[in-house]
Amino acid sequence: MNTVSKLLIGTLLLAASAVGFQRHGRTRWRLEFRSADRAMVATLGGSLELGSEAIGSDRFSLDSGDFVLGDGSLQTLPPPLVPDPCVRPTGKADVIQTHVSVVINFAPQSSDCGLIVRGTIRSDTVIGTWHQPGFSGYRAHGPFVMWRYQ
Repeated sequence: MNTVSKLLIGTLLLAASAVGFQRHGRTRWRLEFRSADRAMVATLGGSLELGSEAIGSDRFSLDSGDFVLGDGSLQTLPPPLVPDPCVRPTGKADVIQTHVSVVINFAPQSSDCGLIVRGTIRSDTVIGTWHQPGFSGYRAHGPFVMWRYQ
């Protein structure tokens, strides 16, 4: 193997390890908000990126992560969610894990509005419910599923 080949391979390995180092400790989760009304099936997908120990570590943890609802270009929240000035299509969510349960707040600086998920951790999946709080209860709610994909 000539010197140029060795240099090229070394450079590629160094670049690959640098990319891995920058993203080390982060996992991606797929989100699915489902409608509570079984007659009308509506889902909204999304993603959430968290530290690798944020969910499933079997201990109490606090974390925050970047989320995207839909494809990130939504002007208003589509069904099954209702329009809400506190919830943006992209942002940071607060995540609290206590042993086998998790709470995710997609609008942590708000009150009487926003989007909150409560679920139970089962391996690489979180199953639970979502709701949009309001002054007099829930403005919308339904089942929620989240699974680790990266």
